Amino acid sequence: DGEHIAILPLVLNLLERYDPSSIAKAFDHAGDFSHLAVDDKRLIRMPTERLKSIVQMVQNSIDVMTTDEDAIELPMNRATEISLMEGQSDNPISWSGQGKVRSLIEVFNQFAKPPKVDTPSTIVATLEPYQQECVAHAAFLAEHGLPLLLCDDMGLGKTLQVLSIYALAKQSDRTVGPALVLAPTTALMPWEAEAAKHCPSLRVVHTGSDGLDERLGVYEQCLSGDIDILVSTYQKICNDVEEVRRIPWHMVVADEAQSIKGVKAKMRKDIKSLPVPFTYPVT
Repeated sequence: DGEHIAILPLVLNLLERYDPSSIAKAFDHAGDFSHLAVDDKRLIRMPTERLKSIVQMVQNSIDVMTTDEDAIELPMNRATEISLMEGQSDNPISWSGQGKVRSLIEVFNQFAKPPKVDTPSTIVATLEPYQQECVAHAAFLAEHGLPLLLCDDMGLGKTLQVLSIYALAKQSDRTVGPALVLAPTTALMPWEAEAAKHCPSLRVVHTGSDGLDERLGVYEQCLSGDIDILVSTYQKICNDVEEVRRIPWHMVVADEAQSIKGVKAKMRKDIKSLPVPFTYPVT
């Protein structure tokens, strides 16, 4: 009748009323078209495969999506599922943000290996091939507004890779903000030592044992552009989170990221609240 119907509330209602096995059986016995209840008196008719794909996507994402009356927000890693649904009909579904999603899907569908990047001139080290590939991946993802999760065994140079990622960004744009490295207390000095060894031209400071007045002074230096990399503990940054939020960080590095899981959810929430383009968990 020319009326636009929001499908999401109807699908959520379906999932509330029936268990997944009953819904799956209904789709198995359906013909080319299925009907979805709008209210007690009206049904809408949709191609079965199209409706099935929407229902399955919502089912699979129910634990990670946020909803309101007629919208859901999904993690970016569900983008390919949306793309598949769009391709199943000559009358595609309209998704908010779908232009960005489509462009990312196109990029990743064509993606085989990131373009090679040269080691930043400020890095005093020869990167191993796997380290060069990591930096290239990070640069490729950053170009599309996406972060990187860096996981590797101990002793394979993750610190150097992170320093190279920041140095590359700084080399490309001297106006980028400072980097914030969060680490356990025992890792602060090693981070500073690695930075002094591999990128001596970058100004690196740590606030391991500093009192509040000293830390506030350091934050002012970050604001004024006098510090490139600040290395601090999770606890100190969370204690000072209101001050830290004032700084236009380019990236936050969460070293030993597994240490802020579970019971330390508030700490993780504080860190996620920082207005920063890129967060790099390292573990």
